[in-house]
Amino acid sequence: MAKVISPLFSMGASGKLGNSLVYMTWKGIDDVRQYVIPANPNSAGQQTQRGYFITAVGYWHTVAFNAADKVAFNLWAAQESSAMSGFNKFVKSVVDALVLGNAWHSIFAMVVSGIAATTFDVAATGITGNTYTLKIGLTPSTMNTTVAVVNTAGALTAAPATLTASTTYYFQISDTTAVHTALSGIVKVKTLAA
Repeated sequence: MAKVISPLFSMGASGKLGNSLVYMTWKGIDDVRQYVIPANPNSAGQQTQRGYFITAVGYWHTVAFNAADKVAFNLWAAQESSAMSGFNKFVKSVVDALVLGNAWHSIFAMVVSGIAATTFDVAATGITGNTYTLKIGLTPSTMNTTVAVVNTAGALTAAPATLTASTTYYFQISDTTAVHTALSGIVKVKTLAA
């Protein structure tokens, strides 16, 4: 990338110069690059990959994610080494599942209630007949304790117990049914004082 200070002897420039250079601002940096017409061979593999992205973005827009679900996806995305939003993390997860040949079923409408010193209640929506687990821990990267999730016709419930008072916990729900993939975002909950 060629960084420029005063492109074309001016304070700024953008656009194409002939068919040789393109001036632009990228992430706040004035930049000039060679003009290139992108190749688009439109191969079968590209069409398949684009189909995965279309499906993933479609899920994001059609599933009834509530505000808490989106906050949870953002917290999950924050664990990545590269900067990404909750939307990006969700799409990446769906695409990864589809590439492996798994069916994706969203976990959504998560609600945390009944927060006490040693427990809290979790409710969410899943798929009837699938098996789910809840992983909980003290940091988003150490959710090592598994809690049973009850699936009653797609209504998921769990109640992590024997927790420590006045402690912040992180949890995530996942679908453990064979050839199915679903992950909620990561939810942060603080237990009450004893």
